[in-house]
Amino acid sequence: MARDEPLVWIAQAGNQSVAEMWQELLKNHGIPCLVRIAGPLTAYATFASPHDMLVLAADAERARQILAAYDDTGDDDRPANPARHDPGAGEQR
Repeated sequence: MARDEPLVWIAQAGNQSVAEMWQELLKNHGIPCLVRIAGPLTAYATFASPHDMLVLAADAERARQILAAYDDTGDDDRPANPARHDPGAGEQR
C-alpha cells in the first residue's frame, strides 16, 4: 500500500466472519483491505460486532463493484450504501 494514499471506507460487514470473507475476496482481486471493528466502543466489541472495510482511495470504486457483484442474497450482510454512512471519511493511514 502506498504510504501517502488515504484509506477510504467502502462497506460495513455485519460481523467478523463476513468481513474476513470479503477481505479475502478483495485480496483475490488484488485489492488489499483493512478490516476494523466499527464504532467507538471497540473494547466492548465481539465477533458479532459490525466491521468496517477500508481500501486505498484508488481501489474504492472497484472494490465496491466486486462486493456488489457477489451480493445476491438481498439480506443484511451485504455491503452498506457508502452514501448513507461513511465513518472512515477523511481517514489516512
